[in-house]
Amino acid sequence: MKKHTIHLHPLGKKIQVNDQTPLIDVLHELGIEFPCGGKGTCGKCRVRLLDGKIEISDIHQRRIDQLELTPEWRLACFSKCTGDLTLEIEQFNALILADESLFDFVPQKGFGIAATGLEILANHLSISLSDIGQVYIAGGFGNYINLENVSALGMIKLPTERICKMGNTALIGAKMFLFLDEQIPNGILLKTKHVNLEGDPNFQDIYVENMSL
Repeated sequence: MKKHTIHLHPLGKKIQVNDQTPLIDVLHELGIEFPCGGKGTCGKCRVRLLDGKIEISDIHQRRIDQLELTPEWRLACFSKCTGDLTLEIEQFNALILADESLFDFVPQKGFGIAATGLEILANHLSISLSDIGQVYIAGGFGNYINLENVSALGMIKLPTERICKMGNTALIGAKMFLFLDEQIPNGILLKTKHVNLEGDPNFQDIYVENMSL
């Protein structure tokens, strides 16, 4: 089968894929998120075409127009690799502060939402924060945060040794894990409960209190 090379920036990564490979399959494995489920409505999977050609279907063009993207942009969820490509991945262009970075901190609205969510979840379980053995943080947020700062600022009111960064836990990895044994997802489902934070009667009071962080 014919192979093509895709150069990915700013990763500096080069991969080979089969002809007609959907970009969503390639980028999913690299941790790229598709919040709208590949429907092309959110634009979060957009990539800048630096070199090469990606055919655009009618629906792909409509989505690009609706998102008001300029001609060099493509949506990975609607794109296939039919030749060598050089792409700039927009999600990897987000500003990341390394642990040693210096910056001026000014509390903003929404900063205390992590602490608020954890407190409400603890209330629903009728436990205190001190009863929580471990908190796992996933996604880009959990990849680059400084745990000492998180604890010191009160974003998560637990000591650092009880906070675990999971990194970018891509959906494909979760699928591979869940479908190894059907008892695993069934066991997780039995332990899982959805809690609507904003629907909690104490949400506003707890949130306002944590906004003073």
